Amino acid sequence: MSSMSTTATWRGESQAMATKHLAFIGGILFSCILIARLVSSRSKHRTTYLTITNKNGEKLPEIDIRGKKFKSSGELSRKIKDIAGPSPCLVRTGPRQELVIAKAQHVQDLYGRDYQISTSYNVSLSGSPFGYVMPGATASPAGQDCGKTRKHFKPILSLEAVSQRISRFAREIQTWVKTLDVGFVDSRQTFDMIMFRMMYLHLYEDAYDDRRYWALLQLYLLHQKAVETTDSSAKLAKKSYKEWREFSRSIVDLAQKGRWKCPVEVIYRGVSASDMTEEAYLSTLSEIMFNNVESTGQVFSTIFTKLAANRTIQDALRLEIQVNEDARDIYLHRSDTLLHRVLQESLRLSPAIGFSTPDLTRGTRTIAGCLIPAQTPVVIDAHRVNTDPVIWGPDCDAWDPDRFLRVDANSLRCGYIPYSASAASEQWLGKDAAEVIFKITIVAIVEQISLEPVGDGEEQGSGTDLNMRRLK
Repeated sequence: MSSMSTTATWRGESQAMATKHLAFIGGILFSCILIARLVSSRSKHRTTYLTITNKNGEKLPEIDIRGKKFKSSGELSRKIKDIAGPSPCLVRTGPRQELVIAKAQHVQDLYGRDYQISTSYNVSLSGSPFGYVMPGATASPAGQDCGKTRKHFKPILSLEAVSQRISRFAREIQTWVKTLDVGFVDSRQTFDMIMFRMMYLHLYEDAYDDRRYWALLQLYLLHQKAVETTDSSAKLAKKSYKEWREFSRSIVDLAQKGRWKCPVEVIYRGVSASDMTEEAYLSTLSEIMFNNVESTGQVFSTIFTKLAANRTIQDALRLEIQVNEDARDIYLHRSDTLLHRVLQESLRLSPAIGFSTPDLTRGTRTIAGCLIPAQTPVVIDAHRVNTDPVIWGPDCDAWDPDRFLRVDANSLRCGYIPYSASAASEQWLGKDAAEVIFKITIVAIVEQISLEPVGDGEEQGSGTDLNMRRLK
């Protein structure tokens, strides 16, 4: 063999050996990165164990609700009450424990005199609270500046911005009511998508059309499937997040190219300016669009079934609506009306958000005689706070709009949570839009339709709870 061929062979063998070494080193580096990521992920979602005792030295009961299905936050509230009674208790939601409180005094114990506390979203994780999967919540929002996120969303959802949309909301809802199937209906199914459709109109404006509405509806249904599925919710949440991000980016791109009026594109400019993360944008927007659909459907159901069962109040409300026909915008904003009391009483019994976002205690607190460590995530059960007999009296479960003429307004600061972001429900971003849409829908229905209870022996389908007859 010539020296040239021998040299070539050695070079080839050296190159092959070098390639093997590089591949081996690369494999080690890849394994190290993978292990580091796993360790980091586990450290972020490390399982927590709280030991809290009551004044008698007994451990608070813990309820593991992972993998359990609940049709509504009301059902979950009843489940917790059956196990723990009126006392605080711990629930496990994935790797974390959260303390649930359910009485007005407990809320006052939590916040002390700081009633107007800002809700902190720094403990929400994928699948939390209570297994509710939020597209966009694939990572903890800890470290994100909630104030910056609110700064971009709040102008679009302010009372001023929402008020400018009243005429459009009213036209859309009036048209819907005119084509509504009447007779014996399931009130939940009849009214469950009204808030969803109107929030879509408000937030997407020029991007509001039937095709995009159906695409958004499919994303909502995927979100619901992720919430309700116990075995593969993480996989579905990831899929939901991916499709939600792609849909949102496409809307922003179309709005920018077409110079559309599109509030979600305006909000997204905060992401483009690196003033908030895309995850915070998607998570907040999905909370507004997706997380409250079922609960707002229950609010509507409570409103209309209770009006059906209370004919005197229904007739008085119809008369009030007629009297205020020429000043409709002002009427919708007033808080001294029967319309307002009907909505408030219905929100009391069916809060728009049944459980608050977990809020961390800012120091050691004593709640119901239990010593609660600092930085403990605490959740308020709005269903039970809103029916606390200490505040609302022995008839706390009865629907009576005029109770708001009698109850002490000061007691409502911790005893009434209609939009349960925290004790400061007024700070929930969607409150003003939701309240206007609720009222416009009530007015449109009561003006055009007589609401009647379903009587014994009447023909009705499964789930029917309301009889609707058009007024002549």
